[in-house]
Amino acid sequence: MKKTLPELAIAELDRRKKLLTGILIGGIVLWLFLIGAVFFLLISKSKNITAGFVPILAFPVVFMPLFIYMSQLSAEIKSRTNN
Repeated sequence: MKKTLPELAIAELDRRKKLLTGILIGGIVLWLFLIGAVFFLLISKSKNITAGFVPILAFPVVFMPLFIYMSQLSAEIKSRTNN
């Protein structure tokens, strides 16, 4: 059974936040690599450059739920540490 954020212990919240931070950093690094690859293809004047724009535009949309969940985790941790 999946527990909600208020039901989790502070150690579990910290563990989830660290895991999510690692995933987001990895995703941002991959996104920056894709941007560099598209710029390289633009400079080399490749014929089929439009395929490179799709992942660049999709990455922020895909990672938006992770950012939202991260903010909820941070708010829950902050509310528990202030009490």
